[in-house]
Amino acid sequence: MIIVRSLATFQADFPDDSVADDFDVVLCGGKNVAEAIREILLREDCADDKLRYGGAHGWELTFAYRGYPLWMQIVQLDHYILHCKESPGFGDGSGSAPHLNALKMLNEKLRQDGRFRDIVWCRHQDYSSGHGGSDMPFEQIDPPPQSAKPKDGVLNAMLSAFRARPKTDG
Repeated sequence: MIIVRSLATFQADFPDDSVADDFDVVLCGGKNVAEAIREILLREDCADDKLRYGGAHGWELTFAYRGYPLWMQIVQLDHYILHCKESPGFGDGSGSAPHLNALKMLNEKLRQDGRFRDIVWCRHQDYSSGHGGSDMPFEQIDPPPQSAKPKDGVLNAMLSAFRARPKTDG
């Protein structure tokens, strides 16, 4: 079984590029971080689309890693969130080989780039609950052992008891 952690939280050394007026945030920040990640993808020969502004959901882009289409969202809070999977929405994605390879590449490239730090990968539900997290975007775990099956001896004892019961005429 593979645990897929398609959501990364991190800190980044970029200026805050959000825009606010006297009453509200007019443009959410994180575009400069999203552009830097887009540049990383371009260096890895990932075909991409232009960044799109998603309002309070930050910045999104679609790209192809080795021909496999993926979607990414980058959100600025007091930290940054990167969510990368096959299509927009909640959840962590299928864990297909191309998706896992893309997550592995992103993890390696972000860690090599000195502007990104404190990178923690988690599942969507773990982030929401504040639990979990790992340095790796996925891991292979052994399946739990099969539940114990009744021993043949127990079954045979039950059959013997049934056969040995007194017979009634009737």
